[in-house]
Amino acid sequence: MTTIYKDAVEKWGVAFQITIAMEEMGECIASLNQYFFRSRIPIEKLAEEIADVEIVCEQLRVIVGNDIVEKVKAKKLKRFTKRVLEKSGKP
Repeated sequence: MTTIYKDAVEKWGVAFQITIAMEEMGECIASLNQYFFRSRIPIEKLAEEIADVEIVCEQLRVIVGNDIVEKVKAKKLKRFTKRVLEKSGKP
Protein backbone atom coordinates (compact mmCIF):
# COMPACT_ATOMS: atom_id res chain seq x y z
CA MET A 1 0.00 0.00 0.00
CA THR A 2 2.90 2.37 0.61
CA THR A 3 3.55 2.59 -3.10
CA ILE A 4 0.27 4.44 -3.67
CA TYR A 5 1.39 7.09 -1.18
CA LYS A 6 4.77 7.35 -2.87
CA ASP A 7 3.05 7.56 -6.25
CA ALA A 8 0.88 10.43 -4.99
CA VAL A 9 3.92 12.38 -3.78
CA GLU A 10 5.72 11.78 -7.06
CA LYS A 11 2.65 12.76 -9.11
CA TRP A 12 1.69 15.96 -7.29
CA GLY A 13 4.93 16.90 -5.54
CA VAL A 14 6.00 17.46 -1.96
CA ALA A 15 4.75 21.04 -1.59
CA PHE A 16 1.27 20.21 -2.86
CA GLN A 17 0.94 17.13 -0.66
CA ILE A 18 2.05 19.08 2.41
CA THR A 19 -0.59 21.70 1.58
CA ILE A 20 -3.22 18.98 1.26
CA ALA A 21 -2.10 17.49 4.58
CA MET A 22 -2.56 20.84 6.32
CA GLU A 23 -5.99 21.22 4.73
CA GLU A 24 -7.12 17.74 5.78
CA MET A 25 -5.81 18.23 9.32
CA GLY A 26 -7.66 21.55 9.55
CA GLU A 27 -10.88 19.89 8.40
CA CYS A 28 -10.39 17.19 11.04
CA ILE A 29 -9.89 19.80 13.76
CA ALA A 30 -13.07 21.58 12.65
CA SER A 31 -15.00 18.31 12.67
CA LEU A 32 -13.71 17.41 16.13
CA ASN A 33 -14.83 20.81 17.34
CA GLN A 34 -18.29 20.37 15.82
CA TYR A 35 -18.64 16.84 17.17
CA PHE A 36 -17.34 17.46 20.67
CA PHE A 37 -18.61 20.94 21.47
CA ARG A 38 -21.67 21.29 19.30
CA SER A 39 -22.83 17.73 18.51
CA ARG A 40 -23.66 18.96 15.02
CA ILE A 41 -22.10 16.24 12.91
CA PRO A 42 -22.64 12.48 12.77
CA ILE A 43 -19.84 10.18 13.88
CA GLU A 44 -19.47 9.01 10.27
CA LYS A 45 -18.38 12.52 9.22
CA LEU A 46 -15.77 12.58 11.96
CA ALA A 47 -14.57 9.12 10.89
CA GLU A 48 -14.25 10.39 7.31
CA GLU A 49 -12.01 13.24 8.43
CA ILE A 50 -9.89 10.93 10.57
CA ALA A 51 -9.44 8.61 7.57
CA ASP A 52 -8.36 11.57 5.41
CA VAL A 53 -5.76 12.56 8.01
CA GLU A 54 -4.44 9.01 8.23
CA ILE A 55 -4.04 8.93 4.45
CA VAL A 56 -2.12 12.21 4.33
CA CYS A 57 0.00 11.13 7.31
CA GLU A 58 1.11 8.11 5.29
CA GLN A 59 2.14 10.47 2.50
CA LEU A 60 4.03 12.60 5.02
CA ARG A 61 5.89 9.45 6.09
CA VAL A 62 7.03 9.08 2.48
CA ILE A 63 8.20 12.70 2.45
CA VAL A 64 9.92 12.71 5.85
CA GLY A 65 11.09 9.11 5.89
CA ASN A 66 9.27 6.18 7.46
CA ASP A 67 12.31 5.07 9.50
CA ILE A 68 12.67 8.37 11.34
CA VAL A 69 8.93 8.57 11.96
CA GLU A 70 8.94 5.05 13.42
CA LYS A 71 11.96 5.85 15.61
CA VAL A 72 10.37 9.01 17.01
CA LYS A 73 6.97 7.31 17.37
CA ALA A 74 8.49 4.45 19.39
CA LYS A 75 10.13 6.95 21.73
CA LYS A 76 6.91 8.92 22.15
CA LEU A 77 4.83 5.77 22.67
CA LYS A 78 7.21 4.64 25.39
CA ARG A 79 6.83 7.97 27.19
CA PHE A 80 3.05 7.98 26.63
CA THR A 81 2.73 4.43 27.99
CA LYS A 82 4.68 5.39 31.08
CA ARG A 83 2.42 8.39 31.71
CA VAL A 84 -0.75 6.34 31.22
CA LEU A 85 0.38 3.60 33.55
CA GLU A 86 1.51 6.11 36.19
CA LYS A 87 -1.85 7.89 36.20
CA SER A 88 -3.82 4.66 36.26
CA GLY A 89 -1.83 3.25 39.15
CA LYS A 90 -0.77 0.17 37.18
CA PRO A 91 2.81 -1.06 37.66
